Amino acid sequence: MRLHTNRLKPEEITNREGLQVTTAARTIADVAIDGLAEEQIVQAIQEALQRGLTTRKELMAQAMYQGGRAKRIIHQTLKGDDPL
Repeated sequence: MRLHTNRLKPEEITNREGLQVTTAARTIADVAIDGLAEEQIVQAIQEALQRGLTTRKELMAQAMYQGGRAKRIIHQTLKGDDPL
């Protein structure tokens, strides 16, 4: 579990089993920034989309907001996917 110490936008927060957590898109961007292995990030993106935990639009919004490595990995992964 990781505690965020920065401010989150309301749209970056969701509830899971009664707990407030960051959305899948925000979490994916955060782990990309933190240096998680690229293969694991790609897998997380694909699984989150398949499970309906996020959308391409939400991922793209996080990519644009965060920039850098998160933007590159999210863009490359979504470019290779069929539109959902």
